Amino acid sequence: MLRFHVTTGVWRVILAVFSLPGSVGLIHAQSEKTPVEVCGDLHTQGEMNDCAAAEAKRADAVLNATYKELLSKVKGNKTATQKVIAAENAWIVFRDAELAAEWPVAEGENPNFLYGSVHPLCYFNEFATMTRERVETLKNLMRNEEGDVCSSGLAQNDRGDGPHGCNSTTGKAYNSPNPRGVTAPSGE
Repeated sequence: MLRFHVTTGVWRVILAVFSLPGSVGLIHAQSEKTPVEVCGDLHTQGEMNDCAAAEAKRADAVLNATYKELLSKVKGNKTATQKVIAAENAWIVFRDAELAAEWPVAEGENPNFLYGSVHPLCYFNEFATMTRERVETLKNLMRNEEGDVCSSGLAQNDRGDGPHGCNSTTGKAYNSPNPRGVTAPSGE
């Protein structure tokens, strides 16, 4: 009998090792789904709520990593760093206010009594969706697509300048006396 348990344990380890590469792809594929899509087929509401909370936590971890990456890219520019920090703090306040407005609850009230036991699933689903959208916004701030004249001023080229030949320190375009190379429209 003991031999069977050892053999079973060994097979479990072998199975886990060989399935690990596939798991990484599965985890990435799941991260693109909303908590409702990932957790909706579980058996109990409590399981679905716990699963959705875990998905929201994963989305928040990706957001924090992306935010840290953006901060590392702008660390040499004090103004950009301050603006990124202010924008992220404002977004967190907005997110929390938006979620509170979607499911308004008075101080001391239990939202599950007002909206039912499905409330945590819905709340964490929206939290994760908003967070993933914010991740994409932060990633876009780090992109500088060739030929995109509207790409972010935070996107840096190899010289450490902003896009389109704009010096990110002085704010002046090369060979231009105007800040950001902008010429005021002439009155017609």
